[in-house]
Amino acid sequence: MPATSPGIWLHITKYPEPNRDHEDQGDQHPTSHPQRHIQSSPEEISIPAGPISRPEQATVSGFTRMVIDRLADGWSAYLVTVVFRHLPGQRQVVLNRMKEELTRVYATLVTRVHRKPKTVPTDELPALIAVADLPVFKWDRVNSPSSCNEGLHYHAILMVPADTRLRQSVVDHFQSHADLYAGPRKLIEKIHVVPVNHDPDRVVDYVFKSVTNRRVSYDEAILVLPRTRSELDATDRRSRAEAPARRPLLPQPS
Repeated sequence: MPATSPGIWLHITKYPEPNRDHEDQGDQHPTSHPQRHIQSSPEEISIPAGPISRPEQATVSGFTRMVIDRLADGWSAYLVTVVFRHLPGQRQVVLNRMKEELTRVYATLVTRVHRKPKTVPTDELPALIAVADLPVFKWDRVNSPSSCNEGLHYHAILMVPADTRLRQSVVDHFQSHADLYAGPRKLIEKIHVVPVNHDPDRVVDYVFKSVTNRRVSYDEAILVLPRTRSELDATDRRSRAEAPARRPLLPQPS
């Protein structure tokens, strides 16, 4: 796959801030939209269908194109749901802590996919597009994530190249290493991974629904990994200058 500049990401258009004069439609009953299901094992995940007629569509479409292109190049894609244990603080503090944990999860996975990830072009690293979400309790009280952290959790699209060091499927890898990915402080309660076998555009819409419904702002909600090489280099320089003990994004292999 040809490299993009400056990193693996296509040109993703960031949409303008929403007009706050419009009423938030985030809690609208989903029966106003047809439903599609992503086949999974052993569960099915219901995904509201229907186009997004807002400026956000440009951003979502950019990520959708990236997912479709990766699948066409033989990569596999997964819908990942991450639920956290109680994290104290205001929403922004909680979201930042969740992003730190997701970055740790990614950094752990990437060393299982590539032996020396820092020597691999970013185009060949796994890609993670994660977006914060809030449950719609009005219609899904039974299946909604825990009310812990006011229901905040993360959905993500994880894309993994065909050639990896993994000796089992990605789904089995996360299941068999649940304690590892929960972290030393066990701040992650559950990671659920489902293969994306069809309708990737609807999966991306599902992941971004809290942003497109304007329940969580784009800047607060989104985390994309890996970072561009220039960002990684800047992070390394800042870490050496300001906080030598900070954990790097991509840990050095042993």
